[in-house]
Amino acid sequence: MAADTTTGMQGDEMQTRAAWGYYHKVISKSSTGSYVGTEKLASCGSRTVAMDCSLTKGKAATRSIGLDLGATRAWAAGQLKISASATQSVSVTCRKQKVAKGKQLVAYPVGVRYKYKIEKHITGGGKEYVTDTSGWLYAFNPGSARVSCDIRNL
Repeated sequence: MAADTTTGMQGDEMQTRAAWGYYHKVISKSSTGSYVGTEKLASCGSRTVAMDCSLTKGKAATRSIGLDLGATRAWAAGQLKISASATQSVSVTCRKQKVAKGKQLVAYPVGVRYKYKIEKHITGGGKEYVTDTSGWLYAFNPGSARVSCDIRNL
């Protein structure tokens, strides 16, 4: 039987050694529907005079996906069953309102917020090990036609 001088392994032993690899797994996943994001999509108001405001326009809201341990955005999006695209087109519509001076009518995206952790697993030689677990990660998937219209201070 020939010996491999770099590993010290011989014939059959070299053939049975399995390749090592890794994969990620989402754990402890939960979601909150109708979550109001923090990104200001549109606003109307004045510091000096009261005014009538209404918002009607198309905007792009940011889709955020938290990552750790070498996981990719595409992989995490697939696990969460959301698009990997960085933005979502949103139709902003806020009805006409009287807005006091120093205030503004603001539109925020509404969507689903995910909370989860990622585990990194290593496999090989017929064994599997969890090598690391992330802290809590968050993702926000804005809806295409849902906004929250609020009056806020300027």
